[in-house]
Amino acid sequence: MRRLKDSVLIEDGFAVHDGKQNNCEFSFFARAPEGVEEVQIWAGIRCRDRDSRYVFAMRGGKNDDVYLARYAPDGQARFLGIAPLDFHPEPGTWYQLRAIAQGDRIRIYVNGEDLPRLNVRDDMPLWSEGGVSLGGGWLPVQFRNVSVKSLSTAGSAAAEQDAERAWLPARTDKAQQRAMQRSAYRPMVLGAIDKPRTELSLNGQWLFIPDQELSSAAQPQEEIVDDSSWHVMEVPNFWTPSLTWLHGETGFPELNGISATKGISDNLWKAELRRLDGYTFDWRQTSSGWYRQYVELPARTGRRFELRFDAIAKVAEVWVNGHHAGSHVGMFGEVRCDITDWIHPGINAIAVHVVGRLKAEESNQVLGVAVTVEVTAAMLGSLPHGMYRDEAAGIWQPAKLVVTQETWIEDVYTKPHLDRLDFELLVRSRSATGRNLCLAYAIRSAADGTVLYQTPAAESLPIESAEQVLHFSTPHLSPKLWSPGEPHLYRLELTLLS
Repeated sequence: MRRLKDSVLIEDGFAVHDGKQNNCEFSFFARAPEGVEEVQIWAGIRCRDRDSRYVFAMRGGKNDDVYLARYAPDGQARFLGIAPLDFHPEPGTWYQLRAIAQGDRIRIYVNGEDLPRLNVRDDMPLWSEGGVSLGGGWLPVQFRNVSVKSLSTAGSAAAEQDAERAWLPARTDKAQQRAMQRSAYRPMVLGAIDKPRTELSLNGQWLFIPDQELSSAAQPQEEIVDDSSWHVMEVPNFWTPSLTWLHGETGFPELNGISATKGISDNLWKAELRRLDGYTFDWRQTSSGWYRQYVELPARTGRRFELRFDAIAKVAEVWVNGHHAGSHVGMFGEVRCDITDWIHPGINAIAVHVVGRLKAEESNQVLGVAVTVEVTAAMLGSLPHGMYRDEAAGIWQPAKLVVTQETWIEDVYTKPHLDRLDFELLVRSRSATGRNLCLAYAIRSAADGTVLYQTPAAESLPIESAEQVLHFSTPHLSPKLWSPGEPHLYRLELTLLS
């Protein structure tokens, strides 16, 4: 500790003022000296000894929050809360911190604000009085205008007025925000479809409405719907928190707000809450809802259109222009719907109903079949366990429209050998059978496109049924073998020719 002209500099430790204050008010001004890498202002209240004290801090750097915890020996330390700051503390700037301890409640105020940034009860206190401390962080701090006083009757009454209230940032007008976003929404316009196979991304702004905001008479799956009051949200994404393994195992469910999720990455969780609270609907109360997207298509002939979602959590029903196109139960499987018969040139309406959280009383209800296993609501709710929160919900993987000819390669199964490649094609056709197509293929280096093998002439491919499996083998090849040191990869390119 070193005395300066109008302050005290503390580094490499902390200073304690012994005392037996119970209900008290402790305030001071502090700053990180100019040139210090970040602000770390630490202090304590009800300090019984070195190991037993309540510590609070204003943390800058990558934290930008106010922090409160109870230090205690024998495993009795307890985290009590954090509150994100709406500014970035800068070295060289003075900040006022004020702590009020009253009964089992501690309030932390910043810069003379009327409401505390943190307002927390320690409902399992181990002691109720002690002195105060300055310092304790890992960087130097200057302190001045330090004041400690017992909480008078008037002061107690003033603190009681705060009750459980705490400072909150200015609230966004969600109704105005929703109206602006809805006004800015535009249908997706897809360009010319002039290739044998075209994949058109449907990622971006979709319309959305929670089920609880719809009337019982609403028909959101229909082609023509009044969706002028719907919300706008990004696809792909969850409308629920996507973080769990970072925080779930170290969470504090008894605390409020962001403190309940205190984990190893506070900043990541703050960003996640900003994303969720940026929605114009109440995501906490939303267990299911409708997505809607308008897609404008050019004129087309002799094409097949397939709508694909890489994954939807967890029960989905898909409609196109008022026609039921498909359904899916799960969270990680691809959703594929042949929509050729229901779309047309011009504006097309895609509607997707998604259920993410089911009622507890529905736990034994069978919702679908995965291969041969009946999937109950309870099984479905446990799908995200260990990766995402159980209530994970939304179109959370990319969406696209795949346009092909009426005969197309549905799937490819490769069986690589050291000196050749065997592969199987699943070919499907919507058009008449009994005709021939040709197949050409090439194997290229994934790194630079160098050709390892290319068919000298297209192979004849008779179309004998609506679905058939065809087998192919290359001649002898000398590929560069894969190894950790030289991880050579190859790409198989297939082309169907009329």
